[in-house]
Amino acid sequence: MKESFAIRRDAGYDSNLCIKTVFDILTGILWGFLFGLCFILGLAFLGGNQPCYETSGSMQPVLQEGSLLFVKEKTKYGRGDIVVFYAEHEGSVICVTHRIVGKNPDGSFITKGDANRNADRTSVKTKDIIGKVTGCIPFYGYPCAAIKEMEKKVYFFVMS
Repeated sequence: MKESFAIRRDAGYDSNLCIKTVFDILTGILWGFLFGLCFILGLAFLGGNQPCYETSGSMQPVLQEGSLLFVKEKTKYGRGDIVVFYAEHEGSVICVTHRIVGKNPDGSFITKGDANRNADRTSVKTKDIIGKVTGCIPFYGYPCAAIKEMEKKVYFFVMS
């Protein structure tokens, strides 16, 4: 007698199997995403780039908030370059991503976010520039920021 491969109507479906399948798919997607992130960061590092992430919308529409940026140190910077630099903000030092829009006689640069109306109030010295943005991946900076926050929490937990 031939066996039938038809699904029996009274068998129903196994909800545990459904949940496990969805979980397996989501886990696979997460692992693929993390592997891709590590691969991209590794390639960037081998190419002499430093990864950073955009934390504000000041460079929109060119750079979206949450973008993963690839930054490479250069010997010369000029008008039109998008650079990442250190700047003081409310008593602490932060990384800022803005475009160079001019140069002062003393060699410092005038910078401005593309979405901002006015240029920055303070000039940027070459020694404060981390590097020029050479590429970006939109929204890939969010997981990097989350990982960095987790590192801070783990470090605080270990040190306490």
